[in-house]
Amino acid sequence: MKSTAVIGLLVAFGGLVLLSAVPVWLLWNGVLVNVVSGVSEVSFWQALGMTFLCSMLFKSYNTTAK
Repeated sequence: MKSTAVIGLLVAFGGLVLLSAVPVWLLWNGVLVNVVSGVSEVSFWQALGMTFLCSMLFKSYNTTAK
């Protein structure tokens, strides 16, 4: 029972990670390609990489309570 719960959590986490790249992918290809000259379309995996990179660069990990 315990191993199926862990596998279920891993699958759910993986699905959320993959789902987080969809808005970046759609917005990039739908908006930036048409508005900015010289910008090409990105693949889903490139959008996932951009999502990961932006989360590392711009998220705050300050957990101190005020």
